[in-house]
Amino acid sequence: MSYSKESRDIGAVIDKYFRGLFEGDTAKLAEVFAEDSVLYGDIKGEPFLKKRQEFLDLVSGRPSPESQGDSFRMKVLSLEILGPVAFARLSAPMLDKDYVDLVSLFRFEAGWKIVNKLFVNGLRS
Repeated sequence: MSYSKESRDIGAVIDKYFRGLFEGDTAKLAEVFAEDSVLYGDIKGEPFLKKRQEFLDLVSGRPSPESQGDSFRMKVLSLEILGPVAFARLSAPMLDKDYVDLVSLFRFEAGWKIVNKLFVNGLRS
């Protein structure tokens, strides 16, 4: 598999991740996160730790950025592919915060999945 094909495949996963976050679509998010994935982060100085299902429950219980009138401005800042693993730095501004997500992906037999997400956010100034 060439890196351009790898990049396109990973880009499709990241795009689905972005759309799932923005639309509050937990079915899309469930597709892109591995079942045993973990999310770690910092929200206003407080540690955040959720397993995949806990994260999906959180997303389903909040208004989506789209429903709140946010404009879609999420983008990939960088991507590094090392064989069956990849790392992406993402900008995900939404809900009055500027999130920076660091996601690790793994190429399973069925395709690429997010296996870990680290994130930080700050209030927009």
